[in-house]
Amino acid sequence: MPTTLENRCDTCDVHGRRKPLQKCAGCGISRYCSKECQKKDWVVHKIACQMNTLYVDMLKHQDSTPMGRMLCAGLPDDLTMHELDNRLAKWVRFHTTNLVIACFIAIRINDDLDNCNKEVLYISVRPRPQSEHEGYPGKYFAIKDAYPVNIQTTMHWPMPWPPTLLQLQEVQRARESEGRGRVAGYIISLRPSTVDHSPNRESIRHS
Repeated sequence: MPTTLENRCDTCDVHGRRKPLQKCAGCGISRYCSKECQKKDWVVHKIACQMNTLYVDMLKHQDSTPMGRMLCAGLPDDLTMHELDNRLAKWVRFHTTNLVIACFIAIRINDDLDNCNKEVLYISVRPRPQSEHEGYPGKYFAIKDAYPVNIQTTMHWPMPWPPTLLQLQEVQRARESEGRGRVAGYIISLRPSTVDHSPNRESIRHS
């Protein structure tokens, strides 16, 4: 298990210990070691960046509404949904290597590379209170369940899954057309609302 937050360029995978990384100014999630790497990844990242920015704005607005406050009532440590989303982003980045390996195993990529375009790994998590995680990002959440699901099946799930998986397919096509390899995906479900991490902001993580 990693002992520190994953800190790599989202394009070339160079570690932050070797080159300083800068966060995407739009979503604040993806990291790049150079302007060249950011520009190269923009064709793939722009969809996720725009969706993630809108999603964060929606969470901030929702937190100020009666419905938002009602949703937050069930969260540990008096968290808001926006704060919970930030924690999930840190947890995912911490466990990126493990999540990618789990995805590869679950959708059986070694058996058939085309499974990347057929299935995703679905992961359900729950937030842990301060008494359990003690401020350690790797312990912010506990996995409740995980299993592979057919991408076409998720198209019939409630929001936000259909557009999330359409986003994955767009990323897959873009990466393959550029000769940058296949994209394997995992999606993370967090109640009381579904929070997902996607291309470069990890509900769909590419590898």
